[in-house]
Amino acid sequence: MTDIRTFRAKSMQQALQLVRTHLGPQAAVLHTRQLKRGMLGWLTGRTQIEVTASKDFRVPSRLAPPVPQRDTTKESTAAGTDAELASSEDRAIQNEIRHLRLMVEQLIHEPSQRPKRNDEEQSAFEHLLSLDFPLRDAEQLIADLTHYHVRVDKDGGRDIWQPLAELIARRIAVRGPTEIKDGSPQIVALVGPTGVGKTTTIAKLAANHRLRENHRVGLITVDTYRIAAVEQLKTYAEIIDLPMEVVSSPTEMRAALEKLGNLDLILIDTAGRSPLDEIRLRELMAIIHEAKPHEIYLVLSVVAGASSLSRSLATFREVGITSLLLTKLDEAPTLGALWSVIKTGLPLSYVTDGQDVPDDIALADALSLSREILGKPFIEADV
Repeated sequence: MTDIRTFRAKSMQQALQLVRTHLGPQAAVLHTRQLKRGMLGWLTGRTQIEVTASKDFRVPSRLAPPVPQRDTTKESTAAGTDAELASSEDRAIQNEIRHLRLMVEQLIHEPSQRPKRNDEEQSAFEHLLSLDFPLRDAEQLIADLTHYHVRVDKDGGRDIWQPLAELIARRIAVRGPTEIKDGSPQIVALVGPTGVGKTTTIAKLAANHRLRENHRVGLITVDTYRIAAVEQLKTYAEIIDLPMEVVSSPTEMRAALEKLGNLDLILIDTAGRSPLDEIRLRELMAIIHEAKPHEIYLVLSVVAGASSLSRSLATFREVGITSLLLTKLDEAPTLGALWSVIKTGLPLSYVTDGQDVPDDIALADALSLSREILGKPFIEADV
């Protein structure tokens, strides 16, 4: 019979120690929750933690969520409600996974191996893990924080978040806007996986350069795989009054560049490529090689997880990317996965947080992005 027990303690470490003491080092954490004090208790270290754990790693079937069954007799109007419920369940499962990961990662480390932290540092450490920061990186950040001479109020952890944001910001490389030079057009290409918002983003860049900077801008699209994408960019070009060329081969790219050679800036929109599609990636590299862009932005959606971001980075780096452009900041529940991008040292150029053209795009700012990564509940905008 599976041995399942529930433990309560003032802190996560104490709760995990109870698990190890009573169930052994191989125990599996099944469920965690905070009691009584909510978010304020979490930040100040005065919340109570409840941990449910099992002596073995097999999750009892009674704890597994039931598989939803389709009821074919229901009216089609119920489909929207079903989708909303499924989405809510998915979010709950994702939150639970984050908590389980935090518990397990701390459980497998012996207490003697952990550096001593005060309550505020421990709270910050646990928060980084909940944002999907790798354990070692979270430990290093908190270790660096202790050498940052942080002043923390006696009755709370409010003051620790701004210094932590500054530490993370120091690791974020940023790149200024595209520099327009006299004599020949600056050529900028946008590449990236499918569904990250390249076409809308290139329209925002074009509109800002044309309407706000009064630059002469031209567009080239290589996204001939999706007719809708070409038509979308054509619509933007007509609204902003920009010349646009559609190309499908290196030869056509050469001709298009010559045709737009009297402009200040040429923006190239490429088709989304799966990091696993080697044939399409080679086609992209051939066209990029012919265009010889001064800058290549790798466009990444922050909604993607850390593993997906890392895979895209590894693949598209072969194209010769010079900086990163992050999209959909407004859609991501958390931004901790961006740490995998930040660690590469590649500079960030722009970030987007909506669909409005020419708005909802801004130059990347290290401290602002760091605050967003940590989360708005923990950073006051005017600190």
